[in-house]
Amino acid sequence: VQTYFDEPWALTYANADRLLDMRDEEMALRDEEVTGELPADLEFEEFNEIREQLAALIEAQLAVYKEKGIPLDLGLVAREFLAQYPRGRHFDVARIVVDQAVQLGVAQADFTGLPAKWQPINDYGAKVQAHVIDKY
Repeated sequence: VQTYFDEPWALTYANADRLLDMRDEEMALRDEEVTGELPADLEFEEFNEIREQLAALIEAQLAVYKEKGIPLDLGLVAREFLAQYPRGRHFDVARIVVDQAVQLGVAQADFTGLPAKWQPINDYGAKVQAHVIDKY
């Protein structure tokens, strides 16, 4: 700074935008490759595959309900289905279960205004609070 008036270009170039330093972007690209993120097309395909498997599982539960007159317990369905997937996928799978439940029907107990019991759906402490679906 003391020699600014003798060589003003030094500060100008020191404060200039970087031209070739792309280290931050390069590290970000390497980081994405290391984490192993899937392209969006593959994630969408996997999500649809899980949704189809879940629909088949719930359809099997509905067959039991129709044959024996047993209400559909979505907490049990979720627990059985989550046991097939790693812990990191449990949130996505549970979300699909909820989406399917909304499409399937309602529980008579929902109209009483009483809260449902909490049921464990995996071995890691996740729980669901839902009445048994008995009206389609």
